[in-house]
Amino acid sequence: MDSFAALSLATEKANDGLLKFKPYGRNEPLITSYMAWRIVFQVVLQSATFLSILYFGEDWFDTKLLPMPPPPMPMPPSTTPAPAQPLLPPSQFSIAHYTVLFNVFVLSQLTNQFCCRKLRGELNPFTGLGSHVIFMGVFFFSLIVQVLIVEFGGSAIETQRLNSSQWGWCILVGLLPLLWSTLFNLGYMLLSKRSPKVVPLSEETTVPEEPSEEAMALDASRQSLHNSMLRARSTKRTKPLWSVARDVLMEVEVVNAFRGDWKRRNTIVSCENVF
Repeated sequence: MDSFAALSLATEKANDGLLKFKPYGRNEPLITSYMAWRIVFQVVLQSATFLSILYFGEDWFDTKLLPMPPPPMPMPPSTTPAPAQPLLPPSQFSIAHYTVLFNVFVLSQLTNQFCCRKLRGELNPFTGLGSHVIFMGVFFFSLIVQVLIVEFGGSAIETQRLNSSQWGWCILVGLLPLLWSTLFNLGYMLLSKRSPKVVPLSEETTVPEEPSEEAMALDASRQSLHNSMLRARSTKRTKPLWSVARDVLMEVEVVNAFRGDWKRRNTIVSCENVF
């Protein structure tokens, strides 16, 4: 089940929302602090849920162990010895109870797959799910296999069929990881939120000056170069590559000449002011 889940999560396509986040550094850890705390949170709550079902869930799911029948009356001794029966320790819980616990565990992991799709604190884990065919295929395949194991496993897998009420409670408890993930994301957002620092204006605070004519001219030249690159990219299919490169180089030379002429004129003006 874990292999299929890893396959479905790894094959999800990238979306435009990833461009809003900063890229990861080469030396940054694979598991972030958010992921580590979320794993601990899920482990603690899921363990508490499963232990509660194991020791207190017999009344909730109506899976109490039936009393053992009385031993048969002793038979008269015969000449042929009876085969020795293996002595098995009495079970603490019924097979139906273990089946419920197993079913709740698997359904919880299937629900947790949706929560693992978002690793930055997003509240809605279902965004973009319609276009992820592999994920939905793996989910429904695992769910169908789980239903077949519970209903038809029998003595081979030591499971027992569950009634509709038990299945309903199993599905309800299996959806709890979705609630826990939402609560954790809300708490993480509240704890990680930082109020902006308000710095009052003082005498030492420097007010930014208006851009000079030189800066405005340089920005205009950069914008012109950027526009020429966009035009070259849009027309690269219709014009030869050498022609596109020639046009770009000519515009670069014009920009460089303009910068040099601007600096030369500023130098002449400054020298005239000195003399």
